Amino acid sequence: MAASPARSPLRARRFGAVCLCVALAVLVGVGLAGGTAAAQSEATIEDVTVAPDESLAGVSDTHTVTVETANASQANARVELDLTGWSAEQTKSVDVATGVATAGPTNDSVRVKPKSETVVVDVRVAHPTAAGEVPIEAALIKKSGERIASETATVDVQSIGFDPSLGSSEIDAYGAEDDHTTGLSGLGSAAPGRNVTISSPDLTDDELFEMLDGDEQSSVERRGDEIRVAPPGQGPGIELSARDFDAATYRFDLSPVGSEVETRLELEVVDPEIDGSFGTDRHEVAAGDMVTVDVELENAEGAYLLVGADHKQREGRPTNYFDILYVEGADNVTINTRLLGTDAGTDEIYQADGTVESYLNGDADGNTRLSEVRFRGEDGRRNWESLTAFRAEMGMSAQPWPIQPERYRFVLGADGTVELREDGIADFAHPIARSNLQLTDPGVESIETYVAPRGAANEPNSPSGPDSLEGLLERTTQRETVAKEDRLVVEVNATGIYGALHYLADGGVAGFGGGVHPEDAQKLLDKHEGVILEALQTDMDENEPRTELDLGRATDGEAYLLPDIDENNERVVDGRFYLVVDTRDAGAFDGTFSDGESDDFEFEYGYESPPEERYRFGNDALSATRPPAFDPESEPTEDGTEHYPYLNRAETGTTETVPFTVAESYAEYDQTTTEGAVALSNGTNVTLTGETNVAPASEFYIQIVADDRSNPTRITIDDVNVTESGAFEATRDLSALRVGEGVEVEFYAEDRIVDKRAGVVSGDRGTPSRFVIREAPERVELDPGERATVEAVIENTGAATESKPIDLRVGDADVDSIQRTLAGGANRSVGLEAGTLEAGTYPYVLSTPDDEAVGRLVVGNETDGGASESEEGNESDGGGSGRDEGSEDGGGGETNDSDDGSGAESTDESDGDDGGDDPGFPSEVVGLLGAFAGAVGTEHAVGGAAVVGAAHVLGYWA
Repeated sequence: MAASPARSPLRARRFGAVCLCVALAVLVGVGLAGGTAAAQSEATIEDVTVAPDESLAGVSDTHTVTVETANASQANARVELDLTGWSAEQTKSVDVATGVATAGPTNDSVRVKPKSETVVVDVRVAHPTAAGEVPIEAALIKKSGERIASETATVDVQSIGFDPSLGSSEIDAYGAEDDHTTGLSGLGSAAPGRNVTISSPDLTDDELFEMLDGDEQSSVERRGDEIRVAPPGQGPGIELSARDFDAATYRFDLSPVGSEVETRLELEVVDPEIDGSFGTDRHEVAAGDMVTVDVELENAEGAYLLVGADHKQREGRPTNYFDILYVEGADNVTINTRLLGTDAGTDEIYQADGTVESYLNGDADGNTRLSEVRFRGEDGRRNWESLTAFRAEMGMSAQPWPIQPERYRFVLGADGTVELREDGIADFAHPIARSNLQLTDPGVESIETYVAPRGAANEPNSPSGPDSLEGLLERTTQRETVAKEDRLVVEVNATGIYGALHYLADGGVAGFGGGVHPEDAQKLLDKHEGVILEALQTDMDENEPRTELDLGRATDGEAYLLPDIDENNERVVDGRFYLVVDTRDAGAFDGTFSDGESDDFEFEYGYESPPEERYRFGNDALSATRPPAFDPESEPTEDGTEHYPYLNRAETGTTETVPFTVAESYAEYDQTTTEGAVALSNGTNVTLTGETNVAPASEFYIQIVADDRSNPTRITIDDVNVTESGAFEATRDLSALRVGEGVEVEFYAEDRIVDKRAGVVSGDRGTPSRFVIREAPERVELDPGERATVEAVIENTGAATESKPIDLRVGDADVDSIQRTLAGGANRSVGLEAGTLEAGTYPYVLSTPDDEAVGRLVVGNETDGGASESEEGNESDGGGSGRDEGSEDGGGGETNDSDDGSGAESTDESDGDDGGDDPGFPSEVVGLLGAFAGAVGTEHAVGGAAVVGAAHVLGYWA
């Protein structure tokens, strides 16, 4: 065998290096393995979390704390939660969800042995009231107590924003709701979904509950000995009311339920400085009319007004009318006393520029200020739910008729709390002013008639404007006779109908400013309210139908009623009204006016009621409902007598009457001819006078038309003054007229012609015509037994055609008279008879109103029995001219001829007169005829002639 070769030194060195490397590797591996094992046995806290990690200050809540550990169980370490960051009173409970509690839990900490690497602990705490981060520390602790690791988590405590506040820190103890209440807000921010407790050191729980109106506010509740309110979102807003609480400072403590947060609020309750007054302490008006109550308020937008509910003046029980009003934004309230207590609407009974609500009329229902009205006893222990119940407690009876003449109270209240006083009278708990409504007995004082210019009944014809009573009265004249085409205005001074008239005229709201349509006035008459308003004809013939006023058929242009409204309030009447009737036709009447004649009427106004009866509402008045205003139980009697609401069983009524006449229009001139023509002159300042029955306030003018020319002339006299008596006067330059020309004179009133007649232009208006005697014989010779006739020519030297008398006088006796008509410048022959005369000489006088001529009647031989010396002297004097020397139109030539002849005759007769007995009339007859003539006057000349004839028959004449 072969022997092994020996190893070389290089190989040996390689083997040694490998062995060394292996040894080093083993040493390193052993070291690494020991380090890893040591590292894996050390316990640590990997993470700490809190859920939720945010919460609200002051709120108790549960937080879950989770602790993630490593090697805690191998190291036999414990997990401890340190709660010392929370005050002891805030830590409510600690529950270990994962792990085993080995110490605690306490309010300060809990120590847990982990069953795994995760420890979960539920901690319920009350958060601090201050915002901020509150820590929760987790630590690993060895059995020996050595803390080997720790980590901290925080809870972010946020402010809850609980900031409650009052809408106002000062409110009134009474008054309007807005003034004695305030809102409580800022509650919901504390803890959404949570209620808030409220308490007060100044109030009992019952008082606090009342201030919060807990019985009415669903958001307010009692919970044990707490009062809780729901924040907005859980219920309606919260209000506090200081009504019925004394003035003081009240403190309130509020805290969210389950929270330690608490806020204190303070509320100052003060007595309001509300003041008010009435315009007068006594508002007097006739029952059934309208009255205005002036109200003034200070420091308040509105107030309550108590009406009625007082003791009657003559009895110990209260009046049967009671209402509570709320008035806002108005300085006055107008009350229709006829409608009080009836089913009329509030705005028909009470009118104002602002707001008026009536409890009696049902306005307390709903969201109105009257919903704040409360009825209670004066001691505050008794309450009544409604006005009806309160009335029953007071013993108030039903209202059987419109409220009667009596005193009714007005009380102004700052608050709607109505109390029943110990004396049984209702009053406000907080009255601020008092007054009275005194209703007086209505009646009729007087009636007057006036006339107004032509026009529609509803047109005043005045610059004062349409529908103006003042404008109408400016143009009226008091008279009992109205000319057709003018307006009759009847003034009725009466009270007691204006409330009914106002209601029926326009629904009772607008007022009387535009007057009352006749149909509306007729509505009142048709209601059978016992009102008499009529105008009846009184002078109709036996078989002639009566004409009478009929407002129901009239238009407002034919008849119109104008109440005399108060200058400050168009709803209130000052105790009178005016009935205006247009007489251009009989449109306002049932019947017609007489054509060309006048008609007499009697206007009557008044109130009536049957004896032993009176006006009474229907059965509804006996129930709680308000009766209809114009539907009475009482009916007219068989004879048609109606029931006036304000007459009692012992009264039958009162009326006033006044006559008036509807006459044809006329205008008469003072200076006219006997034919009626107007006497004119062509002077520069001619005044026409006369009389008219047309209304003096009319617009008059006179036109004079001269159309008998190639260029007709028209003269207008615009300035015609007419007095209240009807006398007129008009002055104008008429120099454009020509003497003797015929003209037409037209008299106008309100552009209608009243009179048209002829006019005569003369040089002298005083004598537009002159009947001058021409060719009258100075001597008429007769045989005995022959009838004596005196003939002459009569000439009208004036311009006017007239009819005038021509008279013959023999001795002292008027023996004949005739009437003749002569145009201007015309003449005619006339003959007047003296009958048969005895032998003798008789003086005669032939005369007209403007002239006279004298002469002698000679019967037989003049020497047989001449006239006496005195008669001769008379004949000589009278016959010397044969004319009236005052006549400017006597005619000079004829006058001279007569004078010459008269003188010669006078001389002869004087020579033959021996002063013996008059062979003519015996002295007894002459005396008798003279006496008779003196007694009967010249107008009865024919009668005188008859006496002469009688004397002849008796044998005094041959």
